[in-house]
Amino acid sequence: LFHILHLPKFQMFDFHYDLLTKLYISYLNNDFWEVEAICQAFRQNNIKALLANLCFETEAEMKKEYHPNYWNPEVGIKEMFQITVQLAKKYIPSDIEVYYSIEGCDFLEVEDLEEFYQMGLRSILPVWNHSNQYGSGNRTCQGLTPKGKALIEKAVEVGIAIDLSHMNEKTFEDSLNVIENLQKQGKKAIFFAPHSNIRRLCNIKRNLT
Repeated sequence: LFHILHLPKFQMFDFHYDLLTKLYISYLNNDFWEVEAICQAFRQNNIKALLANLCFETEAEMKKEYHPNYWNPEVGIKEMFQITVQLAKKYIPSDIEVYYSIEGCDFLEVEDLEEFYQMGLRSILPVWNHSNQYGSGNRTCQGLTPKGKALIEKAVEVGIAIDLSHMNEKTFEDSLNVIENLQKQGKKAIFFAPHSNIRRLCNIKRNLT
């Protein structure tokens, strides 16, 4: 214990923070005090790397929980992502390595993944808690759709990681089957569940068996 107390500060990696969403809400409100406070906390807690998410829920939930104008089809997901990445570069300390992610791919098209990769996207969560065109989250019981399979295949092709959090068991298993088949073909698939807990300890559908 004596030796541990005299070690330099631990370097921390925040594996999941909805920071791009907070940045976009701050942008809509033209008020960045909360983002500035968050970035100050990053400095104080020695965060050296961060997975920053831009989140999409149901339209009703986004209006209620985020901002009435959070999702605007006339703006679209590409412009939202561009705006938030630019703001992240402005507000997040330059010594923190940031990986950009989209949580809930409801408004993301498969054919756009390569362009998003060029814009900085490095991780996707195909589904949030509800179902969408790609599969089902933990509130619903269907699995991965054919479009979901195509989404994962394209993401692996361009080098985007697959975040398995929020999936129900069927979508989770279907996604792993797609990934395992791609690995058998010699393709490098990055996949993880960075913000999922253990169902044995807390028995809710959101957690993993």
